[in-house]
Amino acid sequence: MIFLEHLDLLLSTHADHKARVWSRERAALMQVLSLEVRVPAAKPAAEGGAEGAEKCGTSSGSRERPTITALYSDAAENRCLFTGDQHGYVRMWDLQALGQAPPQAARGLCWRLPLLRETRPHRQAVTHLQHFELDGQGVVMSASTDLTISLFSQEGDRIGTFRSWAATPARASGKPDGPAYSMALSGDGKLFAWGTLTRGAHGEWDHIIRLWDAETGQARGEPLQGHKNIIHAVAFSSDGKTLASASDDKTVRVWDLDTGKPRG
Repeated sequence: MIFLEHLDLLLSTHADHKARVWSRERAALMQVLSLEVRVPAAKPAAEGGAEGAEKCGTSSGSRERPTITALYSDAAENRCLFTGDQHGYVRMWDLQALGQAPPQAARGLCWRLPLLRETRPHRQAVTHLQHFELDGQGVVMSASTDLTISLFSQEGDRIGTFRSWAATPARASGKPDGPAYSMALSGDGKLFAWGTLTRGAHGEWDHIIRLWDAETGQARGEPLQGHKNIIHAVAFSSDGKTLASASDDKTVRVWDLDTGKPRG
């Protein structure tokens, strides 16, 4: 679920491949939106994630009902909705069309949210999405179970790909990290944080946060350790010196990035 602040609405997605728009003030269902798409038969993305990204547009083809695995709205004024699916596609939908939905949409009849653009930066399911402004350009960041993080413009043009198996020392021992379940970019654009999994000494999964240098694509320092379950959210402070993380272990931790230790 996401809060569309500028529209004063809440938007949730469901297993029926529809989005529901809720009034925050009245706590009432406003519209039911279809996220079905017509796409060509899926083609395998090239090895390496976003380097083989497909920029497909909205061409006709067989109807597909993708399972929504990630959801995010644009950083500026909620103009676009971004969704990721189980096949590695990221789609951009027109949120400005919400006000144009017919009254029937509020009575449970679906209205199709206009699809603006789609791209396929990953070979497997998208686990997380984020949108931010970088040097005045809208940038989308996506993570996947194919162990990559992809950056691309809102127009679908590739900016770069980060690979966990190339950036972490665990790869040398044959123990690559798992997928990213959360991620964030520092305000100066120099540092990534990635909540992920890594194999422990006895084969168990440890829940960690890795810090990456955005310029080199290499891990910076030792991972932040302390959570006991999947880390679903990470966020930098405005000065980039502190990181907050939230986990399924029902804790929120605040980290001092100079020491790599939790505060408090």
